Amino acid sequence: MQAKALLAHQRLCAEYGAPFLFFSTKDPLSELISALLSHRTK
Repeated sequence: MQAKALLAHQRLCAEYGAPFLFFSTKDPLSELISALLSHRTK
């Protein structure tokens, strides 16, 4: 099972690139304001 997961991980990294940046480089206040504004744009 672990070998299959590792193989899948390697294939995905090769196809889509890695590592992914999961977090923004914005400061916390800017991140909060961005989240609030994007929530209200419906």
